[in-house]
Amino acid sequence: MSNQRNEGKTPVVSVIIAAFCIMLYLGGLSYGALSIYNSITERRTLVDREFDGLADLVSSAGVLGFMNEPFIQTIQDAIDNSETLLGAVITGSRGEFAFERERGTVINWVNDSPRFVPRFGVTNPPKYQPLQITGQRNANIYAVSGYLDYDYCITVLKKTLLIVLSSLTLAFFTLLMDALLAKNRLRDSRTPGEGKAPEEPEGRTPEDENSGARPESVEPEQAEDKAPVFEGEAPSDALNFDFGEGAAAEMPQGLFSPRGGIGWEAYTGDRLSSELHRCASTEQDLALITAVIKEPGAFSDEQFRRFCEEAVLFFEHRDLIFEYGEQGISIILPNINLEQAFAQSEEFNNRLPGKLSLPANSRLDLRFGISSRAGRLIDAKQIMLEAGEALERASGDPSACIVAFKSDPEKYRQFINKRR
Repeated sequence: MSNQRNEGKTPVVSVIIAAFCIMLYLGGLSYGALSIYNSITERRTLVDREFDGLADLVSSAGVLGFMNEPFIQTIQDAIDNSETLLGAVITGSRGEFAFERERGTVINWVNDSPRFVPRFGVTNPPKYQPLQITGQRNANIYAVSGYLDYDYCITVLKKTLLIVLSSLTLAFFTLLMDALLAKNRLRDSRTPGEGKAPEEPEGRTPEDENSGARPESVEPEQAEDKAPVFEGEAPSDALNFDFGEGAAAEMPQGLFSPRGGIGWEAYTGDRLSSELHRCASTEQDLALITAVIKEPGAFSDEQFRRFCEEAVLFFEHRDLIFEYGEQGISIILPNINLEQAFAQSEEFNNRLPGKLSLPANSRLDLRFGISSRAGRLIDAKQIMLEAGEALERASGDPSACIVAFKSDPEKYRQFINKRR
């Protein structure tokens, strides 16, 4: 009866301990994942707060002197003393200036232009904000920050590893003890006299021996030699977070494209939205120009880069010029109306052929599409659609290489009110 009770209790205890180990294991992984997730969420909030503080500091420090020694030291100290900021690039009419916490970690220089290097745990695309500095035109700040606190993550992973090892150790000793108890149960279940000569029964007489009678032998009860085994699946990689490296591989890298040396096409919408918001708050106009070479494949990479450089020299602001398709560019012109943008497009189109090294007997066929804010509360998507429609009409009209989309502000307001 004692053996039977042991056989019934041991598997139940093993199952309970196995379930506890599984809960401990999953709890450790959940704790690690949740702790790192909460840390990243808090750090992202801190990233926004420190970037806004840096932008305000640059605007206030610029009043005392833009890019003098006290100004540079103030910005560098602010980055060194922050928790998340890793590097910043300040652009203005005097050029581009880079600041890093550790030199060469997040910024590379390509053709005398600073570019952010994409890294794991670093914000991408970089944070951006226009600056209001007296005496500086179109001053902007770009910055990248680290949203991973590596020291905290290492501490959390150590605790998680300790919990997982504890659960595995407990499961191992449980399995070992259960195997030893199973052997003891098997040994105790066998007959004590097994392997020895059977004892003579008490009270046997000589007549019984002469008659050849023998007591009936009793077969020993065979115990099943089966020990309970705890079977667990291999642990899944629960801490294999995807922080965006796969997306980052397809996203633009740095401020400017290496092909044209101007802004990536993917940044056009965000920058245009920012400029529209700024112009609307100051009641200024804004124009968007899209310029495309009509013949497909007419430009080599070197000619396209030269084309972009000429656009930068003519329109002056590299950070407001972006790639458009394979052979085109988009130019954002703040505080410029539709007529002024049309005149600048004509002037640029007239001077460009003499600046490019084109093959003999070849003609540069450049087409322009223009749209403007024109006093409207318009979003970036709408003004880009209007410029694209104007460009499409210019591409289909052999007599007009520049087409401007002119809107009626009053009719536009009526149209918006009807949609609402």
